[in-house]
Amino acid sequence: EPLHNVDAVVRATHILVEPRGLALSRNKITVSTSGLVPQMVDFCRRSPATLAVSLNATTDEVRNWLMPINRKYNLETLLGTLREEFPRGGSKGQQQVFLE
Repeated sequence: EPLHNVDAVVRATHILVEPRGLALSRNKITVSTSGLVPQMVDFCRRSPATLAVSLNATTDEVRNWLMPINRKYNLETLLGTLREEFPRGGSKGQQQVFLE
C-alpha cells in the first residue's frame, strides 16, 4: 500500500513531473490505493498524480474478506469521501479518480 508512506509518494510524484526530474506528464502517473481514506485525501490535495482506488468487490461483506482495510474504511466511507473530494463538474483538487 503506497499510501502508508504518503509523504514519500507525494515527493516521488513531484520528482516525476518536474522539469528537473523526469518531466513526465502528470496525466501519465497513477497511484493505486486500497482505500486509506485520510491518506487518499492528503495525496489528492498535494500530488500532481492521478489516484486509482482498488475496490475488488461491490459489497462490504466480500471486500472485508478480500481487503481488511475495508473494516476500517468501508465502501460507504470510501465512496462518500470520493464524492466529496471529486464533485461532478467541480474543480476541487484533482479532476478525476479511477475505480478499479
